[in-house]
Amino acid sequence: MDDLLLPAKDPAFNYNFNDTTIGGILRASASHWVTGLIDEVAVWKRALTEAEIVEVRDNGVPRVSSAPLPLEIGSFSAEFPAVVQGDRVVLRWDVSRDATVSISPGIGDVTAITTAGVGSTNVLINGSTTFTITATRGAESVTAEVPVEAVSGVAANWRLIENFNSRPAGRIAGNWLNPEGVVSVVDLGANKVLGYENGNDLAAVPLNSLAVAEGERATLFFRTYVSPDDLVSILGATFGLTDRPIRFNGDFNGNVGPYIRLERIFEGSTLDLLAHNGVGAIYDIAVDAMQPGSVYKVWIDVENRPSDVQDGIQNGGDIFSVHIQKEGDATRTTLFQDFLADRDAINIDPALGAPRPDLSYVFLSAIGDVQGTNTVLFDDFYLSEGAFNSTTPVPASTFVPVEVPTEINITSFSRGANSFTLEWSASAGATYSVLKKTTLDGQWVPVVSGHPAGGAAGASASYTDTAATSATAFYQVSRAP
Repeated sequence: MDDLLLPAKDPAFNYNFNDTTIGGILRASASHWVTGLIDEVAVWKRALTEAEIVEVRDNGVPRVSSAPLPLEIGSFSAEFPAVVQGDRVVLRWDVSRDATVSISPGIGDVTAITTAGVGSTNVLINGSTTFTITATRGAESVTAEVPVEAVSGVAANWRLIENFNSRPAGRIAGNWLNPEGVVSVVDLGANKVLGYENGNDLAAVPLNSLAVAEGERATLFFRTYVSPDDLVSILGATFGLTDRPIRFNGDFNGNVGPYIRLERIFEGSTLDLLAHNGVGAIYDIAVDAMQPGSVYKVWIDVENRPSDVQDGIQNGGDIFSVHIQKEGDATRTTLFQDFLADRDAINIDPALGAPRPDLSYVFLSAIGDVQGTNTVLFDDFYLSEGAFNSTTPVPASTFVPVEVPTEINITSFSRGANSFTLEWSASAGATYSVLKKTTLDGQWVPVVSGHPAGGAAGASASYTDTAATSATAFYQVSRAP
């Protein structure tokens, strides 16, 4: 309890409240979350007497009814909708407190690790799985499901945060927070990515068990792309790691954590990348760091160090470095090396509080309006395990919308001494498979798939078969799945 004096309200006051919040402030952007545990919540229609308050304090909230509550599953969720094959995912549930609880496949009875109906467990994912939770009480039972996708072909020591492929198109939801603006999953046909509308947008995904704890090192990897079709919009998108509550867009102008800012300050100007080097510092600028129409890989190496405040002076703080590489280039470029992040442990925001030990969110904040719709796109968010990682987790997928043609037409062909080249009508961003047989009644044999790498650049594509030694051959071209 505190000593805040609350004056009595006029009895004629119109008490037309329709929301109740416990452990936070509910408004357009919910905030001020309690970080502890809350139990035994009750509301009375009248003020309690002093004796009644003492009774509640000493003996808890009295039971209002002896009738059993309905058997229900309040929630059943996975921390992430997709994980790297062979990695683990945390399942969480909230069910009726008097239920017997089991999860299938392969987990079984979890009643022993369920407290007051709430529990969690860490599960190995060897293949895409739909988990089913069953809550049972006597002859009653209810069930709920949650799917978890296993992603194969990921380089060693990377953990998947988000690739968007298992999500429906439209405003981001699920484990993502989007309190301001509209941040959406964009379905490109052959790939799904993250975009935002017009600016003044904020979204973040909680890292939960993947949070970068104080004293740990990790690399945040993602891809980004700026459309060449919109050279007019002024851009100002910041992205990286933070411990801040995901409340208002304006909270992400500074005192954030290890992050970078993509900026275009006027129509047709360069795409610059910016980063703070120290608490309260102005931005360092990597001018003309990116070009519209190209896909870039981004690595942010982060060492989460304690603030180490001594005698009113902050001696520590996060150290981070930023590297980028255009898809197709042989090497990456280091833009910012061993920068000090801007989390301020001296000047404490009265609403947001002091910096927390863990870097617990990956966030996107597009500060400033009129930034176009989906002018900037993101994909393939991964976090390294335990150390910095300079490898590429997965090959790039397209950032270009794919239109499926009604048919594929062979537009030209030519023969060399031991080769055969054919060209066909294509959709930009699409990939194709070429099959061949040497006799009319022979078996089709795959020649190439996923061609061209990265998708067709325009309305046509071609392939040269350098093993065309037969005098006669038949070719078939189909769009790759």
